[in-house]
Amino acid sequence: MQLTTAPTSQSFTPVRTPPAKWSRSSEEVFIQHSTKFVELEVKARLDQLKEFHNFKLKQEAELYDLKMEVKKALLKDAVLTVELKEKQLADMNSMEVTWCYRKVSCELSVSTTEAKTEV
Repeated sequence: MQLTTAPTSQSFTPVRTPPAKWSRSSEEVFIQHSTKFVELEVKARLDQLKEFHNFKLKQEAELYDLKMEVKKALLKDAVLTVELKEKQLADMNSMEVTWCYRKVSCELSVSTTEAKTEV
């Protein structure tokens, strides 16, 4: 406490000063700022890693969807190919039956014509 004289009176009045603040050394200040900086850097890096992880998951999901679309397209193509082959085979069977029928009918008509001419 410090004593001073007041200009209007001859009595002493005490002057109160705030208690002295604890002063930190420059090393403590540096450590505190460094720690805060490292915390911010770690948080920023963690946010980047989270963002990258989410991006990677999104890319993997899109790749999976594309693979499924390709498989579906290949399956549709295979089904269409099988259907086309079945139709071609059915047409060939139909043509063979028609050809055989015509051949038998021609042979019958030739043999009946020959039989008529022999008589």
